[in-house]
Amino acid sequence: MSAETKALERSYLKLDAPLLENISSIVQGKKEVTEGELKELDKYLTAEETEKVKENLGARKFPNYWFKVLSNSQVVKESIGSDDETLLKAIENIYVVDEEGTDNFTIYFDFADNEIISNKQLTKKFYLKNDEAVKTESSVIEWKGKNLTVK
Repeated sequence: MSAETKALERSYLKLDAPLLENISSIVQGKKEVTEGELKELDKYLTAEETEKVKENLGARKFPNYWFKVLSNSQVVKESIGSDDETLLKAIENIYVVDEEGTDNFTIYFDFADNEIISNKQLTKKFYLKNDEAVKTESSVIEWKGKNLTVK
């Protein structure tokens, strides 16, 4: 990827950041959705669906949101085992932070209390060279019981 393309990509990521933070706040139940924010809803939903959405306005968590996202991802879903579901349902947020001046980035996974791990947050850092990961670093998982990575 050229330097110009990378710079353009970074500028769009910065523009997307407030939108992604807003979505995250809504999913976590930290932000109330108002009718004003849904002004063009009728373009995408039927009248019945629009009414149902309006009846359910307010702040509340979307249960199992990240589990649903990951289990519907073409890239990730085949890696999810039956033992993983409980832990994946405990994910409250996933976000990425780019390292300034490099192509490196870190993925953050925030967890609610759960019976699988003690960690409130896990991270995975990727070091890139020519658009390929050459090294990764991960936080240490503090298992409460069964280690899900061992068969």
